[in-house]
Amino acid sequence: MLTKLPIFEVLDELVEKLVSDKRAVLSAPPGAGKSTAIPISLTKNPAFSNGKIIVLEPRRLAVKQVASRMAQTLGEPLGKTVGYRIRGESKCDEQTKVEVVTEGILIRMIQEDQQLTGISTVIFDEFHERSLNADLGLAFCLEIASVLREDLKILVMSATLEISAVSKLMQDAPIISCEGKSFHVTPRWQAKPVAQDQIVGKLITDVILQAFNENKGSLLVFLPGEAEIIKLASTLKNKVPDNCHVFPLYGRLEFKDQQKAIKPILEGRKIVLATNVAETSLTIEGIDTVIDSGLSKRSIYDANSGMDRLVTQKISKAEARQRMGRAGRLNPGVCYKLWSKTQDGSFPDFSPSQIENSDLTPFALELAMWGSNIDGLALLTRPNKKALSEAYKVLQMLGAVNEQLQITKNGRLLSKIPLHPRLAKIILIGGKDAALLTSILSDADPLNNVDSSDINLRISAIKSYKKQTSSNSGSLRIPTVKRIMKEASRLSKHLINQSDYTIAQLVALAYPDRIAKRRKGERPRYILSNGKGAVMAENDPLRSSPFIVACNLDGNLQEAKLRHCTPITLSEIKKLFGNQVLSLKSCEWSKRQKKILAHHQEKLGQLILEEKVWRDPPINMLINAMLEGVEQLGFFHSENAKTFLARVKMAGDKFPDMSDKKLMATRSTWLAPFLGGIKSADDWKKFDGLKALKSLLNWEELQLLEKLAPAYFISPLGRKIKITYENELPEISIRIQEMYGQITHPMSAGIPIRITFLSPAGRTIQTTTDIASFWDNSYADVRKDMRGQYPKHFWPEYPSKSQATLNTKKRNQ
Repeated sequence: MLTKLPIFEVLDELVEKLVSDKRAVLSAPPGAGKSTAIPISLTKNPAFSNGKIIVLEPRRLAVKQVASRMAQTLGEPLGKTVGYRIRGESKCDEQTKVEVVTEGILIRMIQEDQQLTGISTVIFDEFHERSLNADLGLAFCLEIASVLREDLKILVMSATLEISAVSKLMQDAPIISCEGKSFHVTPRWQAKPVAQDQIVGKLITDVILQAFNENKGSLLVFLPGEAEIIKLASTLKNKVPDNCHVFPLYGRLEFKDQQKAIKPILEGRKIVLATNVAETSLTIEGIDTVIDSGLSKRSIYDANSGMDRLVTQKISKAEARQRMGRAGRLNPGVCYKLWSKTQDGSFPDFSPSQIENSDLTPFALELAMWGSNIDGLALLTRPNKKALSEAYKVLQMLGAVNEQLQITKNGRLLSKIPLHPRLAKIILIGGKDAALLTSILSDADPLNNVDSSDINLRISAIKSYKKQTSSNSGSLRIPTVKRIMKEASRLSKHLINQSDYTIAQLVALAYPDRIAKRRKGERPRYILSNGKGAVMAENDPLRSSPFIVACNLDGNLQEAKLRHCTPITLSEIKKLFGNQVLSLKSCEWSKRQKKILAHHQEKLGQLILEEKVWRDPPINMLINAMLEGVEQLGFFHSENAKTFLARVKMAGDKFPDMSDKKLMATRSTWLAPFLGGIKSADDWKKFDGLKALKSLLNWEELQLLEKLAPAYFISPLGRKIKITYENELPEISIRIQEMYGQITHPMSAGIPIRITFLSPAGRTIQTTTDIASFWDNSYADVRKDMRGQYPKHFWPEYPSKSQATLNTKKRNQ
């Protein structure tokens, strides 16, 4: 009996608070009866007779199930007192007092009538799931109640949520707590820690068979997703007795097949393999054993890449309690957890809300339609600013909002189509196969084990199946195909235009940031117009396509794998985005090739559609590019340049700083005029920068430099002998006979030049920094050695008084 449900213990208090405060928060565990008993009870209270009671459920399956249970309780058919509405399906009439809807339906109701005319109460059931539309719907309802409808009553119900935060959000709404009606459930952990990749496979199969043998009732098995359910169902088929029925239960499953899993069976036992759709709102008859993989698949959106990743993650502790509680709804039960007790602590307390990790494009479109600033909305969790900014950029690409982020006429039309704005764009444009295309893009892959990622192949396969002319029906996933065809039929009702665009162009208009060009090389790697990378399977027939549009990627942050795409021609791209294609001429230094590259490019976003060599860029662009190259390459000073720099350094503070650091910092001033014709690293290495370096000094400074730190020493014979400045002292190397008669030591910048005396054969004899002392002291020993080795040459006894010569004795005579 309905009156035996625990919720009736607090029902009077709840109604009183709703009447007085117009809002309330109810905390009630599964089995309390909140989803069905409260709406029915409110219909019988005069305070709620001024309009419908809207009940929000997080999933389509829960909508139908909750509405059916209420109608059954009243002994009425669906659509009378209690009805429901989901996308593409409705069972309501003028007499309907309770309407159970999905959260997206509520958003549409609000956008079409911001006063919610004819509605007395909005109930948010299972709010702890924190869907994006639930958060947004509550924010809209709170604003409506504050500004337009003071009489609107709002009730938030949750089984696991930290409700104090919700109460505060609702202006300190009263909190009513209800104890649940559940039986004891015995938890059974694994003896040892289990790695995540070991759970879905042999382990879960073994545990299911163990639980089946150890217990008498039916089993509910929680798995991460649809693929794991289908695979495990196939495995169990030959491992369980004939009187044991294995039923799948997931969101995309046909409703009649979902009902098979939920309804009691007449004989035997059943094993229900379910995703998290079975965590809340559903009562599955006969279940006393739960097997929990501890895993769930979540779609994680990355604002940087603009892509979703489907990630298998650990569930939260709150979700684990929900799952475990399923075994104790009707009788005492047992829960087999596929992790060890020591691993319990690694589970987060609560799962993240959708607003934290979802694509916010639909959210942003609703905000633009609402016309409210995000800062003014009562949201339990604020959206990430970058993610919201990226969402608005997508809407701008689709023409849904203007530069001021205000809704456009096009945006209003998109919002009326119950699809992601990208896919709604395809329906709005229209054209042949537009509805079928969007339906395929909204669902799972209809093909089994095919190499091609081509979306056109999927369209052709479904059309052939529809005509019963398909020769490859074995590769089709028939349940998926039927679901796609049904959705396409529904979406065709929204087609108002008929364009002549190709499939490739329709996809490109929905995903302009994912138009991609093949990179050079053997591997089928692509660069997208948003600057991200993608890779195609090596055996994909489209691997050589020069241009594609990516419509489904795996979201890998390094290089996403292409799942579905369509080839597109350059002419098709230009026809669509000709006004957005930029003609750019670039002249830049290539760090990889170490040379200047000058190109004439046509770009769409960050994608280079066409590129040609620019043969005559202006000299100033070439110079600027080479200056960047110099920064990468550094200086390769010639010997002459090194000597000049050393002379300047030795000359002292009267001259500019010509360190490499200073020269690099000021290169655009002194070097640029001399870089004509220098275009590569090889050219730069051959470049003699002496003339450019000398330009840093004026005429007077050059003359002073020559005086203080001369480039040459003039020998007694009048010859120029180059002075080197690489070492601590300036140096010259000269034949000893050429210095006869030199009595003062040569100087540079006030420092004695180190003289290296050479023999007639050019070999080093001795060095000195005091030539007068050398003549007076060391020369006698040198003379003695040299006379023996070079008897034909002149070796005077008094060199300081002798005449310099380069000749032998005979020639001197």
